[in-house]
Amino acid sequence: MSFECAATAHLGPDDVALVVHQGHIGRHIGFAVFTDKGKHEFLHLAFHKRVTFEDYPPKACSIVGKLPFDRVGLFSLKKALWKIGKKAQQKSPAISIPFGVSIDTKKGSFNKDGVYKTPERAPGVQADGLTCATFVTEICRGVGLKLVEDSDWHVRAEDSVWIDQICDMLRDPRAGAEADHIAHVKASFTGVRIRPEEVAGAATLWNKLPLKCLPAEAEGLNIIDKLVECCAKADHAPAAMVTTTIEQTELTESM
Repeated sequence: MSFECAATAHLGPDDVALVVHQGHIGRHIGFAVFTDKGKHEFLHLAFHKRVTFEDYPPKACSIVGKLPFDRVGLFSLKKALWKIGKKAQQKSPAISIPFGVSIDTKKGSFNKDGVYKTPERAPGVQADGLTCATFVTEICRGVGLKLVEDSDWHVRAEDSVWIDQICDMLRDPRAGAEADHIAHVKASFTGVRIRPEEVAGAATLWNKLPLKCLPAEAEGLNIIDKLVECCAKADHAPAAMVTTTIEQTELTESM
């Protein structure tokens, strides 16, 4: 699997792909899937309780990589994505996923049919939702395609800045997040974060076994380089690559 500029990449109707673009405070990731409209669409967790199914490629300069799963795996994944997408288009409460950063309590968020269910809470620990990155990994996990070995991820100091930025975004009135939820997000962050580019990196290296942190992290840096290179070649770069205001992203962030 390799990533290329979404503006020029060819995706066939049988392909399911990951899409990466630059958000307000980092990278953002979601799925490209062929739908009954006869075209690929972009399915992603935009932010707090905002799963969206929209035009592909996204307005922001993006790179895309076809997922390396076998035909059975891709078929199962596509069915789940279609069901999630239809609920998103209907603004169904069943797919109103809160933003949450705890990677320990999010496991099992989706079943094989793409039905979201709040994971069982560990004793004394509240399950709080997903990020754009764990939205991708959990949907894949639900259909039996585990991309990452979550337990191998470790604390990285720079993510302490990220969580503060995310909480600031959640405080924006347009996010619709309640004060107690924001406080929980902050309190539940252990310093362990799976980054969007690492999910893309894990998919690039995936060979039927989930990836551990170090190889996914290293490949994630290559993903960032590819995104920068792609957008540097675009006529509208760098403005389309780097979003400068919350209004432009409509609260769609790197998660």
